[in-house]
Amino acid sequence: MEEDPSKVSLPPTPKSLERTPPTKHRADRGTFGAAEA
Repeated sequence: MEEDPSKVSLPPTPKSLERTPPTKHRADRGTFGAAEA
């Protein structure tokens, strides 16, 4: 039963990580550009 929750948490984790880099990069660039501007 422990492998069930672990496997369910794994799929959302990789997808969240893949969506986090692009989102974080864009957010960082937006903040940096606004802060520098």
